[in-house]
Amino acid sequence: MIPPKERISRRKFFKYCFEATEALLLPDFLRSPFDGRPILQVETTKPYVAVTIDDGVFPKEVERFLSTAAEYKTKCTVFPVGGLMRKNPSLWREVASADHEIGNHSHSHLNVSESTKAAILRDFSIFETEDYPEVIGSPFPVPGLARVPYALGPINVDVQKVIASLQDLHVHWRIDSYSWKKGGQDSNENLAYVMARMAQIRQGDIIILHFNPLDITALPYILDLITAKGLENVTFSTLWHHRRQIMKKRTRP
Repeated sequence: MIPPKERISRRKFFKYCFEATEALLLPDFLRSPFDGRPILQVETTKPYVAVTIDDGVFPKEVERFLSTAAEYKTKCTVFPVGGLMRKNPSLWREVASADHEIGNHSHSHLNVSESTKAAILRDFSIFETEDYPEVIGSPFPVPGLARVPYALGPINVDVQKVIASLQDLHVHWRIDSYSWKKGGQDSNENLAYVMARMAQIRQGDIIILHFNPLDITALPYILDLITAKGLENVTFSTLWHHRRQIMKKRTRP
């Protein structure tokens, strides 16, 4: 876990740690799907993983993603920033028309660790009530998906309460390409770095990439690796639909 920038008390620090550990270890069957806690991985009955892609700063990389996904005949879950969607509405309508799943990544890529609960709610609500319907031309799905910008977002209690109030699933990840550590710059060395991270992929994983040159160059290699592992990339909702219903099985007479 990356500690917050501001100085915090020991008590608050251990509170952060406890919340992060609880989110990681609590089994799906013991939690409400819409309690706002982050989902890092899904225990699934199918050989599925979900490649998810964030932001959308570089429109050309979104176009490259669409081309690669079409070539591989696969669907992904993407989390664009609402303000960026507005700058290229036809591009994001193309993403939606290709049946890729679109989740809420806030209106402005808000740094939730430095924001009030009211500001967080406002920014995520703008995405769902203004950005998405105006760009895509249909209401935001209910229930929907949400992903929080910045590393500390998932363990922020205010964030979890906001996502719960919106009745969204809080989609986090287990496998991160960490391409941001390389500035998203495409090179053979950086590609090898990303693919070393991807070697950890296993059934039920949620994988996070970004619409930057490095991750989108890596995407076909990642899809090939997923296939070589005997797995299949699907949207997050498909992965979630096939989660193991342990509680239901245990309660049957």
